[in-house]
Amino acid sequence: MKMPRILVAGPNLTMQYLHKLPSVQLGGVNRVQSTTLVAAGKGVNVCRALSRLKATTQLLLFSGGLSGQRLERLLSEEKLTFEALPMESDLRVTNTLLGENEITEIIGASPRISNYEEERYLKRLQGLIQTQHWDAIIFTGTSPETGKVPCIYEKIMDVLRDYRTGPVIVDLSRPVVARIKPEKHWFLKINGEEFCNIFDVTEEPSAEELKASILSCAWQGLMVTSGPDESFLKIGDQLIRQAPPRIDEVVNVIGAGDVACASTALSLVFQETPEKLLEKALELASLSCKSQVPGSF
Repeated sequence: MKMPRILVAGPNLTMQYLHKLPSVQLGGVNRVQSTTLVAAGKGVNVCRALSRLKATTQLLLFSGGLSGQRLERLLSEEKLTFEALPMESDLRVTNTLLGENEITEIIGASPRISNYEEERYLKRLQGLIQTQHWDAIIFTGTSPETGKVPCIYEKIMDVLRDYRTGPVIVDLSRPVVARIKPEKHWFLKINGEEFCNIFDVTEEPSAEELKASILSCAWQGLMVTSGPDESFLKIGDQLIRQAPPRIDEVVNVIGAGDVACASTALSLVFQETPEKLLEKALELASLSCKSQVPGSF
């Protein structure tokens, strides 16, 4: 079976320190047992998952500063194919504290980009779409921004409207998701909290209230995950509900949604049934929670 080629627009590269320690005490001294440094950000995590699934990927991102150079070397060591567009701002740094019974993230401020850097990213993305064949495109993650309106998220979505040869999977928790008119071949992957915030759903809705909101959503392809709880998959007028498999030992839940995103992209390319799509995405996402590195399983 020929594996697909997938373009990942994941603008944000992150230096992520994974610190393992027994517990976290606020206001106290916390001594870690071990520290692992990885390249991260949702686009990186998605590409890492796709590489485990034997897909061919290319990641388009921003990178800057000495941290960016180090992270690019780590990506190369993992044999992840990427193109890093330089920015003057330094890379975001994230510290993840892996306690025995809890996970705490300290996420650095997002870098800023210039109008020129934003325009260069958009032109390069457009060029990759127009000059190469891709079986699917994934747009995911928090992007550096200029602070101008319209925002870079809207501009990237406008560029993606020119791509019509395969599915476009969007994993984005920004208000722009509710404002834009999605194309029929676009698919939104999002978690329950993000869905409620973006689409102005009642706080802590019941399963039936959430179901009704999903069915009325303009996105015809939509997955709403809720960690260990029941997930929803909407394909047209069809709605499927399924809980993910339980796992005995949770190491790191961060990146599980990115694994589900990667799995969904492949299922859409291979035109698998909705039932198989959801089952596989939840199975792999749960499996990834047993790995320390986000997006790995």
